[in-house]
Amino acid sequence: MGERLRQWIQSDLIGVYATIAVVVIVGLALVIFLVVGPIAGILFGAAIVALSFYLVSLTSRGPADISDIAPPPAETAQQVLVIANQGLESPALDSEIALRAERGPLELKLIAPAPASSLARRISDDVDVETARAGERLRAAVKRLSATGVAASGQVDEEAEPMRCLLDGLREFPADEVLLVPGDELDWSDAEGLADRIRAETGVRVTELGS
Repeated sequence: MGERLRQWIQSDLIGVYATIAVVVIVGLALVIFLVVGPIAGILFGAAIVALSFYLVSLTSRGPADISDIAPPPAETAQQVLVIANQGLESPALDSEIALRAERGPLELKLIAPAPASSLARRISDDVDVETARAGERLRAAVKRLSATGVAASGQVDEEAEPMRCLLDGLREFPADEVLLVPGDELDWSDAEGLADRIRAETGVRVTELGS
């Protein structure tokens, strides 16, 4: 929970909402303190603090279960899983795919996480714009890579965080390598942290590219 709270506090987006919320809550507590009485003001403030920690605890996660993730059989063609959204437009991705295609047959699966772009949109589950943009990037990337002779396919994972896309993608598509191409979307730090565990515990290669 401590690490999740630290990320939550350090987030630029959350910081704006948190600052506004703190000012409003302190103001309400002061009004209650002066109008209703000191005890009521203190109890109100304590209740809000307790509720805040409870909500943060609900969003905290334990270690992801990766026990069922393993590389594909050695005799199969190269199978590369790409987790990217804005990163699908990165020239670095095309360069890395070209290098792997030179080694032999290559099967490529692209998964584009489409999380909400702001806290307000996440709360309201409004990801229509993000999903549409991710779909456009994905279609363009599949067409571009397929034109080079690579067997490429892909999907948009609506409302999904990059970490969940990484786990679900490896379960559905037993890749021997993962390419992570972060963009400006939320929650990439979780996926990048998970990459270290996947490298160490499963033998699946994970390469992180700059977008």
